[in-house]
Amino acid sequence: MSSRLPEGSRTGVYGPSNGTLVKTNPETGDIIQIRTYDSNGNPVKDIDFGHDHGFGDPHAHDWDYPSDKAPNKVRSDGRVIDSDDLSLIDDAKNGKFTCV
Repeated sequence: MSSRLPEGSRTGVYGPSNGTLVKTNPETGDIIQIRTYDSNGNPVKDIDFGHDHGFGDPHAHDWDYPSDKAPNKVRSDGRVIDSDDLSLIDDAKNGKFTCV
């Protein structure tokens, strides 16, 4: 698998429909990124670990699709995690999702 999680329509490699993948460090097993997908396998949200864009570590990025024309997606600069994100993080740490 690529070092990046599937990015959907941009790359032609889609994630699981309405699913979540977790990228881990192969040496430590630490979570690097959690990505959720919509019903078409396109990214909806990333939760990133191990760095800080001014929103804390971890922090979230939301994906927006303003146009049907390529390139058609925008990943937000980042935001502070919310209670839904915390639940997702707990589920990832408890092994609920596929790790890559």
